Amino acid sequence: MATATAAPENFYLDARLQEKALRDSKLSQAELDAFTKTLPDVANNIQEFDGDGNPVNPPMRQLKILPMKPGEIEPTNIAQPTDGDDPMVEGWE
Repeated sequence: MATATAAPENFYLDARLQEKALRDSKLSQAELDAFTKTLPDVANNIQEFDGDGNPVNPPMRQLKILPMKPGEIEPTNIAQPTDGDDPMVEGWE
């Protein structure tokens, strides 16, 4: 049987792991309670959702500025076949 100090940090990840560790005596309830008391209160970090599952008042996030490739902008190839001889047309009709 493993001792109660056998990598207890792994038991705090998930409620199922906590329950299994408690059942297998790899973690004591007192150790779990002591760890739980050290966790910060994150009640202010909740996100509310409406009935359709959309977030209500989501936090504003600052967009990252992506660096641009130096030099001239490459042309975009948006050429369409003009002769009507597109082999993929059959698949769309």
